[in-house]
Amino acid sequence: MITPERLLLVCSAGVVLGAFAIDAAAQDAKEPLWAYAYSTPPKPDDKATPQAPPTRNLRPNENADEQTRPRNVDGSSAAYSLVDVRDGHNVIDWFPGEHPPMPDVIRHGPASLAERGRGCGSCHLPNGKGRPENAPPAGQPAAYTLKQLQDMRDGLRRSADPRKPNSPTMNALAAAMTDKEMHEAAEYFAAIPWTPWIRVIEADLIPKMELEEGNMYITVGKEPTEPLAGRIVETPVDEHQANVLRNPRSSWIAGRTSSRSPQSAREPIRRECWFTSNRISRTASVR
Repeated sequence: MITPERLLLVCSAGVVLGAFAIDAAAQDAKEPLWAYAYSTPPKPDDKATPQAPPTRNLRPNENADEQTRPRNVDGSSAAYSLVDVRDGHNVIDWFPGEHPPMPDVIRHGPASLAERGRGCGSCHLPNGKGRPENAPPAGQPAAYTLKQLQDMRDGLRRSADPRKPNSPTMNALAAAMTDKEMHEAAEYFAAIPWTPWIRVIEADLIPKMELEEGNMYITVGKEPTEPLAGRIVETPVDEHQANVLRNPRSSWIAGRTSSRSPQSAREPIRRECWFTSNRISRTASVR
């Protein structure tokens, strides 16, 4: 006779064995390079290059006046220079009315790191929508985000690609956070409702892309000539707004291989369709 206790034991064992099988399969499978924005597989001894801490120093290879000139974005009364935009310790906020007040850990980073701290909103944006190279924590349950921070702190969560520089940065930030700061960050992002952020467009050919290794794809072509070939390619709608000004209203496009019929798949999708599709989907970060 199969008792409930024995059934539970059998099911539990099946789950464990299944997890081992999935883990083994994952280790044997080739890394989908497009998911990590790399063009070549990692080498056995590859490690991430440490990211520089936040700074307000001028970049010597750029014009000083251009770096300190106030900039604006449509719909915002704020003005920030490129020095302000790049200062991850003092997160800029183009649209403060679109999210709750930022606690210190979101705006300035862990207090224990002082001026070397990087605010959560620097990478994940004040609205929590994130970017292709990181995660979108907005709308996630506070308990989920808290668990991820704890796992990062304890070294239990890292990128599958050892070259990803923001993974060890995030682990170091989590290790520097107090329990109170972790709860504040988790509750802050949980209080922001999720809204569509990435337009998913099916295509077989896309405009030529320039790959920023370990970061993202940038659209440089004007006509769809590059085969998508089974990849999911995320690119900013407006590279200047998204990357230079860090405008949290400037969204992204994710192209995936078309599911159309073989006959229609031979017909290239023009760039106008690539940038005007209304097909909306929430995409999960796989990095």
